[in-house]
Amino acid sequence: MTKALIKNSLVLAVALSFAVLAESPARAQSTAFTYQGLLDDAGAPTSGLHDIVFRLFDAATGGVQLGSTLCVDNVDVVAGVFTAQLDFGQQYATTGQRHLEIELRRDTGLTCGDGTGLVVLAPRQQLTATPLASHANSAFSLDAADGSPASAVFVDANGDVGIGTTAPTARLDVRGGAMLVENIGDQADLLWLASERSWVFRQEGTGAATALKLQSIGGGGNKHFIVQTDGLMGVGTTSPAAKLDVRGDIKLGPAGQYFAASAEENLRTIRGTANGNGTIGFGTGWTVARTAVGAYTIFFSTPFSDRPSVVASSSLSIRTAAVGTPVQGNVQVRLYNAAGTLTDDNFYLIATGPR
Repeated sequence: MTKALIKNSLVLAVALSFAVLAESPARAQSTAFTYQGLLDDAGAPTSGLHDIVFRLFDAATGGVQLGSTLCVDNVDVVAGVFTAQLDFGQQYATTGQRHLEIELRRDTGLTCGDGTGLVVLAPRQQLTATPLASHANSAFSLDAADGSPASAVFVDANGDVGIGTTAPTARLDVRGGAMLVENIGDQADLLWLASERSWVFRQEGTGAATALKLQSIGGGGNKHFIVQTDGLMGVGTTSPAAKLDVRGDIKLGPAGQYFAASAEENLRTIRGTANGNGTIGFGTGWTVARTAVGAYTIFFSTPFSDRPSVVASSSLSIRTAAVGTPVQGNVQVRLYNAAGTLTDDNFYLIATGPR
């Protein structure tokens, strides 16, 4: 009975024939490779025509067949040596093992559609790593080291790059996690963003003094955004003095139509209305107590750090609201009628002071 033996030198021939294909990147990379074997019959090389069937599996025994079954009629075997071109398609996208199963017979005039007389040879022949290189050489995707996930980095027909997706919607589309760019050393440029102006994420300093800075290069001067290791962030400054330090105007609103309020001091404001019976009409951050007819005390839930400015006004034009000297935690309000007599009434209140 005919047996097949694959010698080390012939395995090398397979690898070399495939490497020739891989050295032509300008042409479309084929998944075909050349397989060469040596047949003997009763210990002596055989010759003549043979029908040979090839199947590709993911295991040495059992396993799953990959690709289609290939049958080559009338292979000319000379002094035991035969050569066949095999193409199972792209079955090398993962790093799993690939094993070739061979089934053959001497040519009897039958075609591959008739399996009469075909004998499966054992064991299956493991393909060397070179055919797997066709997937990497195609350069449209990169797999994880263990083959899963496949196409972890993908380039589509438009040149868009996807990380974690095979359907990128931008030049670089990262799905499923954050992007980390790291460099060690002083004055290291971490990430460049180039457009009409060039932007660079820059690491400045080392150790505890390290900061991350976004800086424009050219086009009207440098504009900075910096995050320091102490948690302070600066916009328009590289030396922030607060959790968020913005040097310049801040625009708010759905169309940017509002400017953020600004002051020389760090202020807060409370406001609302007090009812004549000593209860709150509306407002938060304060309480009210009626201490006598027309006399009220406003208590600030959180005292100001210094004396606030307080304005009060009666709900009726014939009433007068007099505000005593406020302190950090409270203020006195008195309501007078036209005759100058203390009287109960609702009144409005605004207090502004340093935090």
